[in-house]
Amino acid sequence: DKYRRLIEEMGENLAVFQHDMDGTLTYITQSVKHIAGIGSEDVMGKKLFEVIPWTDETLASLPDNLDKLRSTGTLTAVENSFRHPDGTIRSVSINAHVVHDDDGVPLFVEGLLENITERKAAERAALQSSLRYKHLIEDLGDNFTVYMHKPDGSIEYVSPGAERMFGFTPEDAIGKSYRAEVRWTDASMRILQGNR
Repeated sequence: DKYRRLIEEMGENLAVFQHDMDGTLTYITQSVKHIAGIGSEDVMGKKLFEVIPWTDETLASLPDNLDKLRSTGTLTAVENSFRHPDGTIRSVSINAHVVHDDDGVPLFVEGLLENITERKAAERAALQSSLRYKHLIEDLGDNFTVYMHKPDGSIEYVSPGAERMFGFTPEDAIGKSYRAEVRWTDASMRILQGNR
């Protein structure tokens, strides 16, 4: 009983579930209501993939994921999306494994459904921001060069203007030392090395 209470109190973004080998839910925590907008009483005795309105992409990957679960006995961080009753698209990560008896006969599947909607939104926002700044930098033209390097001096990014200014393409410079790639003047090298 104390374990059930512990599981039930894991938080609203995590749902623990069990289903038999044909996919029929035998247990799911109340947090599924927060995650999927469907009460646990509404999904018990049904198949999770039939009661949640999964996206076409998720449904297309379902056979491969089920095959993997049957063949390897485990699924790790499988990301799926569905339409929440409020109309938004939500994302979850599923971890699951098959539980066997002492003779190796599969008994049931148990797993964890994690709401990753906010994390996915943050990843998309970061990507959009990164692309926006990349386009701004690349639209500066050939008279400017913007670059980023690691602490060891190896170039991580250089804008297309580097070719006109320094004679190397961005592709040729990535991973090389900016100190070696650029033909610096003696005065510039002294500044780069911390000497004025």
